[in-house]
Amino acid sequence: MTKNVKPLTFDAFIEYFPDIDLPVVLTQESIHSFSSLNTPLPLSAIIEYLAANEEEEDPFTEYVPCFSFKVTDSVLAIVFWKGSLLSYDYELWTIDHKRRAVISKKIIGGTKVIDNIILRSDAVISADFEVETLVNRYESSDQIYPTKSLKYHIEIMDDGFIHSELEEEK
Repeated sequence: MTKNVKPLTFDAFIEYFPDIDLPVVLTQESIHSFSSLNTPLPLSAIIEYLAANEEEEDPFTEYVPCFSFKVTDSVLAIVFWKGSLLSYDYELWTIDHKRRAVISKKIIGGTKVIDNIILRSDAVISADFEVETLVNRYESSDQIYPTKSLKYHIEIMDDGFIHSELEEEK
């Protein structure tokens, strides 16, 4: 089935991720805007650039391009939404634009269900390439446990590597 898929150049792939100005907020509702405003990725883009970089291949996974932003002259960041069974993630990838290679990748937000526990996370990406992610735990769809919330600080370095740490309560 995928033998007849026309290859897509890297530059054509990047065009599916509109360039934005930071800061930006990602919530579980944000995907509705991205999926209605952005052009869907063709199958060739998914096969060649996204699924090829995944550890596990799932034929039912959906991808929606969200946006891109320039980190340095040679480093580009893209964010896309990835939907699979019980997992809806916003993924941040940094790419060496000259070598067309993924430098680093990190899930920065979304929703996961693990053992009947719902984990929802929202993210804010600042103009300084820092990401604050707040993960909330729900044991039912409307019962949040704020004392079990976690906050992650993520930073995109100039070389494209993504550094992440759990912030401790003070």
